[in-house]
Amino acid sequence: MHKSLPCRNCAEYGSRQFAISLALRCVILVSVCVLGRVTPHQALAQSKPAGAGASSLCTHDNAIEIIRQQMEVSRTFDNAIRRITVLLRAGDLLWPFQQENARAAFTEALELAVQNEKEKREHSKNSPRALILDMQVADQRYVVIRAVARRDPAWAKKLIQQMLKLDRQTAEHASTRDSYSEVLTAYRLLDSANQLLATDVNAAFDLARNSLNYPATSEITRFLYKVAEVNQQAADQFYDQALVVYADRPMREFLYLQAYPFAFPEGGDMPTFGFYTVPVKFVTSNALQRRFIQTLLRRAQQALEVPLMKVTTSISFRVQRTFCRY
Repeated sequence: MHKSLPCRNCAEYGSRQFAISLALRCVILVSVCVLGRVTPHQALAQSKPAGAGASSLCTHDNAIEIIRQQMEVSRTFDNAIRRITVLLRAGDLLWPFQQENARAAFTEALELAVQNEKEKREHSKNSPRALILDMQVADQRYVVIRAVARRDPAWAKKLIQQMLKLDRQTAEHASTRDSYSEVLTAYRLLDSANQLLATDVNAAFDLARNSLNYPATSEITRFLYKVAEVNQQAADQFYDQALVVYADRPMREFLYLQAYPFAFPEGGDMPTFGFYTVPVKFVTSNALQRRFIQTLLRRAQQALEVPLMKVTTSISFRVQRTFCRY
């Protein structure tokens, strides 16, 4: 009797896993029907006489119906991330044909993502936090917003503003200011911006500009170099904006801006260390170098007159290196 329960649980778990796998496979297969993609096997089939081997099930209406069914099946999933994955894929496939239903799929996915992030924060509230580890775990809210941005950038922009506003309100009700969460938000905004650059530059810059409301991280330099690969003028202009924003922020933030104007491939001993890929055709700007150095000298003079904080040896070394390179 005692042995039957684990077996029954295993069978239930196996059935659930099978359902999840089947749902994902069906969504992929449906995309072939809906989008009209042709595989090598289909290309060979098309060379045969009409009607030979053709399936009467692979029609537009059947494809839409299967997507709807898979959205329903996803509601039986215990794993929120897998359910979000199915909903995002369904929303993307439905968008050209049934935009209202596609929006409903994206909205449902976002609601799940918000709940998932809330539960994660509750579970980790009294646990030790590691910034580097948390950076590797995707915030599903950003995953959903990136998917929306590929279809409706204006809607995605509204969603990101709503999400950040909610986060700020949550932080205001907290007993202490959570700088850890602010750094994580900045990282995730810029990480999403990096991922959107290939499909929607404007949406990517919207996210990057939002990140300037949060502490600087190593990700800002990665974003700048990524933009510079295709448009260094735009990257230089964004750097100029960032320099204005972070000019009077603590040194642990300001010095994240030292790499880009000098084409440094790494960020040095900063709170979060970063290695970067400098574009092959990258051209350093004397104007940006001069502005950074002038700001640094002003900060150094202020520190001598009214020392507000200690500068660590590692940061001092990076400052010296910057002067030497200049």
